[in-house]
Amino acid sequence: MQISTHEFKRAVENCLLITPKKPKLSILGLLKLDAGSNSITLSATNLEEHYSVTVPVRNGEEFSALIQGDQLLKVLKNIKNETVELDGERNETSDIAHIRIVSGMTFRLNAENSVEDFPGIPRDDFRKSAAVEILDQKVLFEIMKKVLFSTTQQNVNKAYSGVLFSQKDDHLEVVTTDIHRLTVVTTTSAQTKADFVIPAESVKNLTRMFRDAAITEVLLATEPQKESGSEKPVDATMIMFMTSHECYVSRLLKNEFPNYNRVIDIGIVEKSWFEIERKPLLEKLKTLIDFHAGMKIVSAVFDFVNETLHISTCGGAESSVQTEIPIRPVNENPDAVKITGLNLKYLQEAVSSMGSVAVNLIEGAELKPFYLTDRQPGYRLYHLIMPMRIENIRSRKQIAEQKATKAA
Repeated sequence: MQISTHEFKRAVENCLLITPKKPKLSILGLLKLDAGSNSITLSATNLEEHYSVTVPVRNGEEFSALIQGDQLLKVLKNIKNETVELDGERNETSDIAHIRIVSGMTFRLNAENSVEDFPGIPRDDFRKSAAVEILDQKVLFEIMKKVLFSTTQQNVNKAYSGVLFSQKDDHLEVVTTDIHRLTVVTTTSAQTKADFVIPAESVKNLTRMFRDAAITEVLLATEPQKESGSEKPVDATMIMFMTSHECYVSRLLKNEFPNYNRVIDIGIVEKSWFEIERKPLLEKLKTLIDFHAGMKIVSAVFDFVNETLHISTCGGAESSVQTEIPIRPVNENPDAVKITGLNLKYLQEAVSSMGSVAVNLIEGAELKPFYLTDRQPGYRLYHLIMPMRIENIRSRKQIAEQKATKAA
């Protein structure tokens, strides 16, 4: 059969995004090929995620086999021709023993035949009634990539390693947090009938796989709750994204997300106090962080005075840096506000995800949350960073140094 080298390579690359490097079951380290007269379908899974993609072929033959995906990709990367010839070589028992690829050179890759043991996509678990409607895929994908930085893999609550999608009356909220910071995006680019939490790694894979393909349908697998004799979908367990030729399924995390509305009031945050040019701010932050390269946490005091932001890293007996940057006051604000102990790395990651930067503060409290807002066509992004007491950061460092001295 003849197949486009580019399309085939792209399909293999997408499959390998979810193929485990060290699989607990050897079969999970393989790709499944299902060939027909007009197309070939490649499938991959790590049990938490499933992916399949169909590529058109000419003069195809029917066969199924399992193959090492990384070995197949190495072959395809070294082929310069636009198309390749692919077929399955059978042994004396009519099983597929090798996958043969011809394009100037001939490659024969070992194949396995235990295709019936390969885990498939659990399509029957999905309910048409529990659908997610995507109204603007480009905006939604942009949002999903922008919120990933404030997830964490270090918390016992697995929900913090994922992205929450929560439907409100007139908009969708996309939320991430690692306890120390919180990102909330409001948008009308999608709407859902049930709240759910997608693992951050699944979001990364989804946006890579479908970056050039239009999603045609999104379904949720839910556990029904019986109320007064009727079934109401409440707990989503899996999500399925489909295009005209691809299908991606991810397990969802248990929705144990904190009540983020208690720490961020969007109504208050909407009223910006200052606006800051994004590029100069990022340049200043990079300089400050690079200067303190040996420190695990680089914190600073932010002093907003009239039309100037004064930034001072930890002083005292330690090395320190002072700098300033112009700001543009908006609305009516106090003459001066100070924020103590702001993590510069957190601020750098937040500002990097924004197109524009507006600052929102709470008057009269140095250790109250620090708010950033970004208004873009199709969505609004709100980011909160909890300041830390610089004294506490120093004391932790002193304790660590004392322990190191005793150990020596």
